[in-house]
Amino acid sequence: MASGKSILSNRLDSQGEEWALLQERIREVGVQELSLFSGMNDEEIDACLAKSVRIDCHKGDALIKKGNPAKNLYAVIRENLEVKSGDEVVAVRSAGDVIGEIAFFLTLPRTMDVVAATDDVEVVSFSASALQKLIRTQPEAATKLLFNISKLLCVKVVGTGH
Repeated sequence: MASGKSILSNRLDSQGEEWALLQERIREVGVQELSLFSGMNDEEIDACLAKSVRIDCHKGDALIKKGNPAKNLYAVIRENLEVKSGDEVVAVRSAGDVIGEIAFFLTLPRTMDVVAATDDVEVVSFSASALQKLIRTQPEAATKLLFNISKLLCVKVVGTGH
C-alpha cells in the first residue's frame, strides 16, 4: 500500500495557467472514442471542470482506500492508477477512465484500493453536490457527463463478464 503521503488537490481558477493546461489535457482525453468527456463541446467541458477539483498524485499515493465512504467519483486525466485488492493489481485505469463510480452512486463503502501507478497522475474529482449543481446550472453538460459515466460503467461490466 502507499506510504501514506498526502495528495494535492486544488480548486481550479478559471483564469489561471493550470486551468488552460487542464483544458488542453481534457480535450486530448475527450477526443477518444469513449471517455468521460466524449461528445462534449468546449463550453460543456469547461462547465464540468468548473464543478470539479483537480488532484495530483505521485507513484504510490492512495486516491481511494478500501472501506472508506464514497464521497467523490474521479476521472483520470493523465497517467495511470492501479485498482488493488490487497497487494494484487486487479485493473489499471488510464486517461479517460472513471474510478469510484459504483460506490459513489450506490453510496457504498469503497471495495478496492486505488493508488497512483506512476508519477504525475492527474485526476479530477466530482462530489455529489457538484454534480447536483451541474445538473441545475448546465443540464446539457450534466446529461452528457452522466451518460458517458453510464457507458463507461457498461464497458467495465461487459469486460468483467458480470
